[in-house]
Amino acid sequence: KDCRSAQGKGKGKRKDGKGKSRNTNALEQTEPEQEETQEAWGFEVASLGQCRLSDQGRPDEENQDEWPGWIRLNVDTGAAKTVFPENVQYGERRGQQKPLKFRTATGEIIPSSGSLTLRAKGERNENLRFEGALAPIRKPLISAGDVTSKGNDVYLFGDEAYIIAKDSRLQQIMRDAFSKASQDLIDDTVRVYKEKNIYNMYVRTP
Repeated sequence: KDCRSAQGKGKGKRKDGKGKSRNTNALEQTEPEQEETQEAWGFEVASLGQCRLSDQGRPDEENQDEWPGWIRLNVDTGAAKTVFPENVQYGERRGQQKPLKFRTATGEIIPSSGSLTLRAKGERNENLRFEGALAPIRKPLISAGDVTSKGNDVYLFGDEAYIIAKDSRLQQIMRDAFSKASQDLIDDTVRVYKEKNIYNMYVRTP
C-alpha cells in the first residue's frame, strides 16, 4: 500500500492567502509530535512520506543488492515526517513519551513504536544525522520538509538532486543567484507551498 504522512504547523499560503492545507493522499499524524533535541553532529536530515506497510517483516526487494553496504533512504516531498521500518538493524533506538499515530489514505491507523537516530557517512564521507519515528512500513523515508526545516536546501533538476548544507557557501550562492534572477523571470516558475511539512502546488481546471 502507498501512504503519506502529514504533520506539523502549515505556514504555506495559497494565492488566495488562506493557507488552507489540502492533503488527499496523506498518512496523517493524529498525535502532536514531540519536539526533537538538536545535536551538533554534521548537518541534520530527517522524514515520512510515500511508503508501503510492511508485509510480515519481508525485506523490500527493491532495496536489495544494488548498493551493497549502503542504506537507501527515500527522500520525499510528500512526506511530513521521517520514518524508519521497525525491523531495521541500524541506528540508535529511543523510546517515545507518547507514541505517534498515523492515518493512511484508506483510513487505517498505524502507530509508531519508538524513534531512531541514525548517524552515517555520505558518499563523500560527510557526517550525516537522521532522526525519525519507527513504524510498520517497508522503506525508510526522508521528509524533504524535515530537511528544509533544519535549514538545508533541496535542489532538484533533471536526473540529479542534492541536499545543500545549512549555512554553507554554496547555499548562499544558490539563494542569491535565484533571488536575483527571479526578480525578472518569476513567470518562468510555478509556486509550490510548504504546508504541514509537505510540499503542495495548486491548479484549477479551465
